[in-house]
Formats: sequence, structure tokens, C-alpha cells
Amino acid sequence: TKQGIQFATFKIHDLYSNISHKELLEGLHTLLVNPLIIGRHDRLSNDAIVQLTSIVLRNNYFIYQDQIYRFARGCPLNLS
Repeated sequence: TKQGIQFATFKIHDLYSNISHKELLEGLHTLLVNPLIIGRHDRLSNDAIVQLTSIVLRNNYFIYQDQIYRFARGCPLNLS
């Protein structure tokens, strides 16, 4: 990796596919503005983190029985 680039991962336990992407992003925003974690992500703004997460949610596809599907709500438990 290049110097100065940092990666972060997070796992949401018990995430159900019936949660809307909007609710997921609102929850993430609430978590990011919580004063307990301010300063943990100095390089990216809260808005940038929410926007990047939104990109992942909107572009999450899977194949089932030779058909391509996109998650319209929620997301899979393992993003890999």
C-alpha cells in the first residue's frame, strides 16, 4: 500500500435485508457524529464516509441461478 493510505472495516451484526438503505445511512451518520468517536477518522469527513457507504450499498450485486441481482434494501452480512 502507499504511505498515508489507511483502510477501515466495520461489521454490523444482525443486519437484516429489510432495512432500507436510507435508514442504514442515517444510522451511520448518527454514529459518526456521536461525540464518543470524534477524531477517529481525521482524514475523511462524516459526509465523505456516508457517501462512500452509499456507493457500496447502491452497487452491491450478487448472482443467483445465473441471474444478476442488486440489493435494493439492506446488504449482505459479508461484504467481500
